[in-house]
Amino acid sequence: MGFISRTVRHSKRYQEIISVLIKYGMGDLVRSLRITEALPFLRKIVPKNTDSVPISDLSRWEEIRMALEELGPAFIKLGQMLSNRPDILPPELSIQLTKLQDNVPPFDGDTAILIIEGELNQSIDTLFASFDPIPCASASIGQVHKATLADGQELAVKVQRPDIEDTVKIDIEILHTLARLAEKNIDSMKFIHPTGV
Repeated sequence: MGFISRTVRHSKRYQEIISVLIKYGMGDLVRSLRITEALPFLRKIVPKNTDSVPISDLSRWEEIRMALEELGPAFIKLGQMLSNRPDILPPELSIQLTKLQDNVPPFDGDTAILIIEGELNQSIDTLFASFDPIPCASASIGQVHKATLADGQELAVKVQRPDIEDTVKIDIEILHTLARLAEKNIDSMKFIHPTGV
């Protein structure tokens, strides 16, 4: 499948990403990327006025962290990785990105049970003597539930977030497109080499 057809297929996700960037004060970035020149079909969904209205008294670095959190797992993982690169990021941004490590809300325990039962083709009651539907830990890719086997052995059950594989794949495609646009259109980004990152 060609680049344009994949891009058009993901137009709703592009719209979500652009909306979040604008919401968190990055309308200037959206303009600088020249995204509607590269992807003309987005003209219908990119607001004509991409000026950002501050949502609070947050710093630009806090807004970047919050945008990554809202955009989901692939963006959170990118931020986590970049938090370890003080050679290419301002120190204030690195500090904010380190906060992406633990601030991910869990998904519903009933959904976790359905995922486990679907993967293993058995009921949760057959698999475990006990299973806690409230996760004890949560991260961008999945969460952990405490459980006990019939013999009394306690264990941690890791459950991937619903549809995480497709979500991450689509977001990585989009991130790659945005990185290419950044390298092409924003001079200050070229030394960071976004596509390499």
